[in-house]
Amino acid sequence: MKTQNTPRDFFLYLFSTAAIYYIAISTITLLWQYINYWFPDQNLNYYRSFDITAGPMRWAVASLIIVFPVYVYVMRWLGKDLDKHPEKREWSVRRWLIYITLFITGATVLGDLVTVVYQYLGGDFTTTFALKALAVLIVASAVFKYYYFNLRREPGTAEGMRKAIIWASSVFIAIIVIGAFFVFGSPATARLRLQDQDRVNHLEVIQSQLLYRWQVSDELPQTLSELEDPLVGFRAPADPVTGEPYEYTKTGGLSFELCATFALPASEQSQSYPKPIMRDMAVSEMGDFWTHDAGRQCFTRTIDPELYPKR
Repeated sequence: MKTQNTPRDFFLYLFSTAAIYYIAISTITLLWQYINYWFPDQNLNYYRSFDITAGPMRWAVASLIIVFPVYVYVMRWLGKDLDKHPEKREWSVRRWLIYITLFITGATVLGDLVTVVYQYLGGDFTTTFALKALAVLIVASAVFKYYYFNLRREPGTAEGMRKAIIWASSVFIAIIVIGAFFVFGSPATARLRLQDQDRVNHLEVIQSQLLYRWQVSDELPQTLSELEDPLVGFRAPADPVTGEPYEYTKTGGLSFELCATFALPASEQSQSYPKPIMRDMAVSEMGDFWTHDAGRQCFTRTIDPELYPKR
C-alpha cells in the first residue's frame, strides 16, 4: 500500500530547505566576522569606536543557536521517516526542493570561483577577500555534498555516514559559536561596551555643541549648563549609568577638555583603524580621538579657526 504524503511532510521539507539557507548564511556571516576581526581592512576610512564585528556576530550566533538544533532534529525525523517509507523518496516536492538547493549551492560555488579569478586578474586580491571567498566555498560545497548525498542515499542505508555528517557539522557549529564569545565577550561585557559607546556618542554631541557655540558667539561656555537651549530642546547628555554630568573644563579661548569614566578599554581593533576628520569635529590634530582605557579618561580639544570659521 502506497503511503500518502501529508501536509506535515510538505511543511517539514519546506522548513528544512529554508532552514539550511538561513544556517548557511549565518555560518558565512559568522566566518566573515572572524576574518574581519583577525584580518581588519586597514583601508577603511571611518571611525570605529566599537568593534564592528560584534553586532553581526551576535546575530549569527543567535541564529545558529536556535535554528541549527531544530534543523538537525527535523532532518533526523525526515531521515527515519524515509527509512520507514521508502516510497517517499520519489516524492516530487522532496526532489524539487533538493534539486533547487543543489542548483543554488552549485551556482554559488561557481560564482565564488569566478569572483576570485576576477579579483585576482584585476590585482585587487587581498588576504581578507581570499579568506571570505574560501568561507563561502566551504559552506556552499558542504551543503551541496550533503544534499547530493541525501538525493542518492537509498532508504535504510548509510546510516553511519548520515550520523557522522550530523556530528561533524554539529561540532563545527559549536566551535565557531563558542569561539565567537571570545571575540565579542559575554552579555555582561557587551552591555558595558554599549554603555561606553553611549559615553563616546555623548561626548561627540557635546563637542559638536561646543564648536557650534564658539562659531556663533566667538567664545566657549564656562559650564555645560550654558549649552542648554529650550528652543531646540538641547540639554547636555549625562552618563548613561550614574546620571552624572560629564566633566568639562574650558582651558583657553580655543581649547577645552572633556572627561568621562569608562567601564572597559577601547577594543584594540577599533584603535587600529584610521580616524578621519568627522563633520563638526572640534580638533585641529587627530590625536587619539576617542581612544580610552578603563576608568576616568580626559580628551583635550583645540578649535582650528581656519578649519571651522565663525558663522
